[in-house]
This record gives sequence, structure tokens and C-alpha cells, in this order.
Amino acid sequence: MASGATSGVRFRRMRCSSEHVLGQVLIHLFRGPLELFLPFQAGSSMFRHLSGSGARAFAYRLLAFALLTVSVSVIAQEKVVWSDQEKPIVEQLRGLRKLDDSVRAGATKDLALRIRQLPVVPNKLTLAMALANLSTEGDFGHHTLQEVTATLATAVREQQPPLEKKGEPDSAYMELASLVRYEHMQATSDNPQFAAAMSKLEADDAQRQNADFTRFEVEGIPKSFVYDRAGKLVAQSIDMGTQSQFLEKLAQAGLR
Repeated sequence: MASGATSGVRFRRMRCSSEHVLGQVLIHLFRGPLELFLPFQAGSSMFRHLSGSGARAFAYRLLAFALLTVSVSVIAQEKVVWSDQEKPIVEQLRGLRKLDDSVRAGATKDLALRIRQLPVVPNKLTLAMALANLSTEGDFGHHTLQEVTATLATAVREQQPPLEKKGEPDSAYMELASLVRYEHMQATSDNPQFAAAMSKLEADDAQRQNADFTRFEVEGIPKSFVYDRAGKLVAQSIDMGTQSQFLEKLAQAGLR
């Protein structure tokens, strides 16, 4: 989505440490426009480096800062050309957050179905990822989120984004795996990247079992972890949730 559309896509993976403030400022300046003008995989590796710590992350921040003016100019000149079929979807995504939850659930489901019917073009995966990011910002119903998941799975299968430079799964596969593992959605893929993404999430959860909160492989906020009385991680959420969703997670831990 063009400049006005950046508000329609949430960047969920924001680190919380004050050490990463500069990186986060740059992320907010860059990520929204880039993810809406380019395929999502184009900048995901760079943003992960911006959020990190150490000399490499600092170097990436300096590089990003130096390129800020140039990048804004490039973004302005090389906007995605939306088809007539895509433009109404873009407009709906822009205003999705403004809708009441009772209306937003139906609008989200409708968007999922319309995106799924688009031709096989890069914009389809971009829109599917944008909708998936917005669809975990509350409780819009299992069926609605399943439609969103099915749309993302379809777009990933049709486009099959390549591995990132370090051989890690593309962000689209990570998003799909997160919906399956943490939101209990149904989706399958025979692409090795999906299996790798599921394995990475499993490994991250194993590390969290130690309850060593010193950033804990936390890729973004808000993110919640619920442990039972024995110290076992039993539930987690990847985004904002409602009171009923949180109480449900407490119940899984045997807490009331």
C-alpha cells in the first residue's frame, strides 16, 4: 500500500530493550513502506539485523541511517503498481483497524477470500502477509483466522519465496508456522522452509522453558508467555489478545 497504507500494516516484531531504540526508529521508518512496495522477503533479513545487538547490528544501523534519505526517495519513485482488482483490497486494509471488532471480523474474512482469488502475482503474497499481521490483533474468531491462514498458505505455495541470505526460512513461512503453532490453525506445506520454520519455533520454545527472561528469543511485542506452577511453558500468544483469550491460556496452566 502506498504511503497512507503504512498504517494498515503493523510491525509486530519490535524489540523492547532501550539498546535497540535507534534500530527501532529506523525499522518504523523503513519497514511499513518497504513491505508494501516490495515482496515481504526483500527486507526481512536487514530488519532482523537492525533489531540485534553487537557490532554487526550497530554497523547495520549506521548503514540504514546513511541510506535513509536515499531510500525514502527510491520508495517514492518505485511504488508498487496495484491492479484495479487489488486497489479496493488495499483501501480496505488501510482502514481495517478503524473498524469495530464485530465488523472487523467479517471484513477480515472477506479480505482473506478476495486476496485468495487474486492472480498469482507478487502483490498477492504481500497482501496476504499484511492481512495475517493484522488478524492476530485481537479475537476475531477461529473461523476468520483460519481463512486468513488458508489465504497465506495459498499465496506461499503459489509464489514459494526463496530462503533468506543466511539460509533461514522466509518471513512468510515463519508467519504461517506461527499461526499453526501458536494460534492452532490448520495449514500444510511440502516446502522444506515450512518444516524449518516449525523447527525453529519449536527450538525457540525449548529455550524459553528455562524462563531466562534476559529477550528470550522475543522477536516482537506484545508477546505473552504462560507457565504452570511447575515452571513449564504451556501457552503463549504472538500478538495482542482479549481478556477471554488470556483467561483461556491461564486455564491451560491450571491457574484461575
